[in-house]
Amino acid sequence: MTDVAIVDAVRSPVGIRTQRRYSDICRVMPDDLLAYCLKALVERTGIDPKIVEDVIAGTSDRPHNSGRFASLTAGFPPEVAGCQVNRQCAGSMSALHFAAMEIMTGYAEVNIACGVESMSRDWQVKRQADPPPAQSVTGAPVPPDYRSEMLVAAFAKHGGFANMGQSAEAIARKWDISRDDIDDFAFWSQQKAAKATQEGKFKNEIVPISVKMPDGTTKIVEIDETIRFELDRDKMRDLPPAFIPPPFMDITEGRVTAANSSPLSDGAAAALFMSREKAKELGFKARAYIKPNRMCVLGCDPGPYQLTGPIPATQKILKRTGMKISEFGWFEVNEAFASVVIAWAKEMGIPWNDPRINPHGGAIALGHPLGESGVKLLATAVNGMEDKDANFGLMTMCVGGGQGIATIIERE
Repeated sequence: MTDVAIVDAVRSPVGIRTQRRYSDICRVMPDDLLAYCLKALVERTGIDPKIVEDVIAGTSDRPHNSGRFASLTAGFPPEVAGCQVNRQCAGSMSALHFAAMEIMTGYAEVNIACGVESMSRDWQVKRQADPPPAQSVTGAPVPPDYRSEMLVAAFAKHGGFANMGQSAEAIARKWDISRDDIDDFAFWSQQKAAKATQEGKFKNEIVPISVKMPDGTTKIVEIDETIRFELDRDKMRDLPPAFIPPPFMDITEGRVTAANSSPLSDGAAAALFMSREKAKELGFKARAYIKPNRMCVLGCDPGPYQLTGPIPATQKILKRTGMKISEFGWFEVNEAFASVVIAWAKEMGIPWNDPRINPHGGAIALGHPLGESGVKLLATAVNGMEDKDANFGLMTMCVGGGQGIATIIERE
């Protein structure tokens, strides 16, 4: 099987939605946001869109085929195919894997892996403020969330149903991670992201987005709207827990807060892939490569420890490749919650403040637009590895419902 050349990778700035903040990126429709990224790939590389065979988009809650709709919005010819992949938080990392596998197997020579998420428009997120109707158009009842009686019974076999914040609490207890360490990690993430932004580290990966404002003017957004540039570490101590653990967890004092969790956010990202041979034929220099045995996915405990997936995923990919954690110069460990990354670091035998972990900050500061995040991490890793002259990078993510996923990228 051939190696996959990563020709380029870009992302949008990330927007944030909270009770107090609704940023400008959130005004842009999701497929438009992704179309900006697809257009940027064409403009930056000079690739003829006609030779792109497939556009594979990751998502978590989009109701239609963003791979197809966004590529048409970006002006790609109708002959370019498109599809959509949902693995919740790992939607676009799965899109990345599927795009790579298409090329490795000869199914395609040129394709695009991408992802988009608009959590500000997710009815699941907004249901408390904007509840769905009591009945669907067919007359069937609409549940308050995704859980059914059968699903709850299935989760009961694995310790009970827990949401992702509750899982982060369970992980903090199991790995004996203090509230101070969790807050310190989150504060460190914000500091790194602010520093990287001020030093222009994201400039080569972020696509400026044109936003139509309510007053009719146009605003260009070029930096992530999620970063707390003047975060007060002392005030973090006063924040209350964000999640109420269910009784079966036996947790009476929460450690997970809004400050040490990733925020609800919007964003898009896209990467141009082709076979090593096709890149050489077209005169493209690959920025990095994905090789055939350097991707993996697995399931893990779907109950209270459902966010532990990065640990076995990393162990699996290291065993598969024969590599050691010491060989990597860059880690992107998705910061859905601070406790998830700290537990991963403990299991890998490295300190949680190892400078190789999310060197430009992570999702706590930069946002985690669910299905978009995998390709977003790729864009940051490729640019960061070039800046640090690192040869090997590892990306890994936890996934709601109990899964883990990991990818190794290599510069030559």
